[in-house]
Amino acid sequence: MRNMFLTLMFAGSLFAANTLHVSSVTDDGAGNVSFTLGYNFDVEVAGFQFDLLSDGVFMLDAADGGACTDSGFMVSTNESGRVIGFSLTGATIAAGMGDFITLSGTYDVASAGTVVSVSALEDCESDGDAACDSDDTRMVLSDTGAAALESSFISSSWTVGDGTLDNEQPVEFSLSANYPNPFNPTTTIDYSIATAGDVSIVVYDMMGREVRSLVADFATPGSYSVVWDATNNEGLSVAAGMYVYKMISSDFVEVNKMLLVK
Repeated sequence: MRNMFLTLMFAGSLFAANTLHVSSVTDDGAGNVSFTLGYNFDVEVAGFQFDLLSDGVFMLDAADGGACTDSGFMVSTNESGRVIGFSLTGATIAAGMGDFITLSGTYDVASAGTVVSVSALEDCESDGDAACDSDDTRMVLSDTGAAALESSFISSSWTVGDGTLDNEQPVEFSLSANYPNPFNPTTTIDYSIATAGDVSIVVYDMMGREVRSLVADFATPGSYSVVWDATNNEGLSVAAGMYVYKMISSDFVEVNKMLLVK
């Protein structure tokens, strides 16, 4: 039973983000800029559509490159920032991570120095603003069966004119190694959430029994940390030895080991 539990626990780490994010920006300071979007998909993607939002500063001229070009996708755009892509041959973008596409365009140099949020409308129904009544469309990624996938666009802040880019949210789920390790009496665990959802982090002993629930909550995208003080759910100190901690959020599952010494 113990071996079966450990096999399931350590079967590997998965993350199912289905996200797009701005991975880099090239800004010549003279009104020309390009954004390279990165992707993180857990399934094959057969098509996409989104409106790139930039507070009206960025005027989109072209979109090409990355996995979209490599997969032979046809991509169309308009000046307002709408980008649509699909394949006429049934080609797909494989699950994984990498450069998705590069968006090139212009901006008014009078906007130089302005910090602009670069994002995409994700959920018109919950947005509650005028964008829901306009031609803006929420981001849609579709699978090989033309079904819409749960997805999100990770916002970034762009300083117009100097190419500075600040990714506001993590682009992937992660569970870091605790520190210090070995530890006594406390240790810290850092973790990142790429898409909003329920998150749990639980400590188990090597027999697979729950020792302490550290996190059991809904979390928005961001970076977090939690401290374990080597006590169980009843507040009692636990014995020295090896423990594992497991994080689950959406389809992301990861397990790490830690050693308590006394």
